[in-house]
Amino acid sequence: MRRLRPYLFLVTTVWRLGLANSQNVSTDTSPLSYESPWNEHLSKRIFPFPNENTPGAYAQWMATEATKATTHRLRDANDPDFEDYPVDIGSTSAVHVFGREVLTASVTGLSGCTSVIVVSKRGVYISHLFEVPSFKAEKDDQGRVITEESFDKDVKHDLIKGGTSKDPHTGKLLMTGLAGLRSLGLPFHEKTADGDENPVWIFIVTPRNYRRTFEDHGPPRPMQQPNDLEYSDKVEWIYRTMVDLFPAKKGCKIIQYERRLPQELDDPNDPRRAAYGKILFQYDPYAKDVTVSERRDENGRPCKVQAAEIRLWFMESPNPAKANWAAELDQRTFGKQTVFPRRWLWGRGQKKKDVCDMTGKIFEEVGFD
Repeated sequence: MRRLRPYLFLVTTVWRLGLANSQNVSTDTSPLSYESPWNEHLSKRIFPFPNENTPGAYAQWMATEATKATTHRLRDANDPDFEDYPVDIGSTSAVHVFGREVLTASVTGLSGCTSVIVVSKRGVYISHLFEVPSFKAEKDDQGRVITEESFDKDVKHDLIKGGTSKDPHTGKLLMTGLAGLRSLGLPFHEKTADGDENPVWIFIVTPRNYRRTFEDHGPPRPMQQPNDLEYSDKVEWIYRTMVDLFPAKKGCKIIQYERRLPQELDDPNDPRRAAYGKILFQYDPYAKDVTVSERRDENGRPCKVQAAEIRLWFMESPNPAKANWAAELDQRTFGKQTVFPRRWLWGRGQKKKDVCDMTGKIFEEVGFD
C-alpha cells in the first residue's frame, strides 16, 4: 500500500551563534516555519510580528525579539565584560551579509547613545555609539573630567575607517569602518552580485535634548521642538558624512527618541517601557510571494516572485520601516523541498530571457523618506 504524504511539514531550526562583533559576517537563522504542501510549491516562511495591536503587546514582543538567543544583540556599555575597559570601549558595530537564511539583529540599552544603521539588498551594518565617551566626557561629582570625550576617534575615525579596540571577550575588533564595505562583493557596493543597482538606506537614531527646566525649576522634561537634538552638531556631521559616503543612497533619515528619566523607566503604568531603548532589525529572504499580473510565464499565468524583505523596528513605534524586493539568486530559498523545485528555481535564475526573472526589483518601500 502506498504511503500518504503529509500535507504540512513543519521544521524548526535554531542556530545559536556567539556575540556580535565587528567581524561578524553571518547568515544566522531564527526559528523558522516551513510549509511543504501536497503540490510541493516553494516553501513560505513566517515573518514574526506582534500578534496584538496594543502598546503593551507590542512592547513585550519587541523586548522578546530584541533579546532572544537567536538574535545578534550588539554589545553595550553595560556589558559586564566592558567594566574593566571604560576608556577603550567607545562604540561597537556588526556587519551581516544577507543570504538564504533569516537574520535578526538588535541594539539595546539606548539611553542617550546613538545608533547608525546602513542597509542594502546585500547586508546590514548596525552600530551602538556610546554617549560616554563618544559624545561627551565623563565627570565626577565635582565636575572634574574623568574620561575625555572621544568623538573624533570613536565616530569620525572608527565609524568610517574602523577602530583598533577589541572585544575583551572574543579578542575581535569592535568597530568595522563603513568606507571599507563599499568594495566589490561587499554589502554596500553600488552593484549587487547579479549586477543590479544596490540602493542604500541609512538611519541615524539619536536622542532629543531634554535638559530644560521650567520656570518653577521643575525636573527636566523632553523639549517640544522636534528638531532640537541632544548632540545636534555631532549628528549633523554624521548625517553629512553618510550622504557623501553613499551617493547611491535611497534616503538618510534621523530617528529622534526621548531619553527616559529613571522614574519613567520604572513606571509600571507605562506599557511601552519594555520596548524603550531597543532597535530590532529583521531580514527574511522569503517573506512573501509577489504576484506580478502584468507579466506572464510560459503558460500564460501571472508571474509569482519570491520577495526578500527587511524590517526595522524603533523603540516604542509599532510601525516599522520596511522594504522588499525580488530575491536575488543567492537569496532564493527552497525550504524542505525535493530536488525538482530546487532545480526549477535555480534554472529560472540562470535563464537570461526568463520573463519572470525580476531579480533585485524593489516592490515596496515604507518609512524611508
